[in-house]
Amino acid sequence: MMNTARIASLARFSSFPGSPLGTSYAEAPPRSASLALLVLSLVAATPTSAADALPPGLVKDQPTSGRFVKTERGFMVPYQQTIPGTDVAFQMQPIPGGKFLLGSPDSEHGHKPDEAPQIEVEIEPFWMSAYEVTWNEYKQYMAMYVVFKKIGAANYSR
Repeated sequence: MMNTARIASLARFSSFPGSPLGTSYAEAPPRSASLALLVLSLVAATPTSAADALPPGLVKDQPTSGRFVKTERGFMVPYQQTIPGTDVAFQMQPIPGGKFLLGSPDSEHGHKPDEAPQIEVEIEPFWMSAYEVTWNEYKQYMAMYVVFKKIGAANYSR
């Protein structure tokens, strides 16, 4: 199995799809660079010590101040994560879950048929980046995308 430091060392490159510097990879970019933050934060957040260790951004005790979201596992709090093997960091904010009505009622001015029927949607608490994805974060994601694509191709060739 490849460790995160090795993956990160493979991830460094100076050109990527969409770059004004040109492109060195034929692969199409992924649908969402936000997925990169999720994948990289999951890799970095995997606890390696005690079984009851909480990942970054979760604490057992309710904070006395600041933003937090109560969950079954503890309290979600803002945190900063550095992408393994780099100095690229991103900040995550907890977003509370809730319910809302999706669509619009037939009686609403400007209502369109594709906005019906109105349904109630429930969203669990989730994390969102405090800022838009930076080019440095995106470059790391694209490097990981290429590495994972090569790993996937190697697995299928067996």
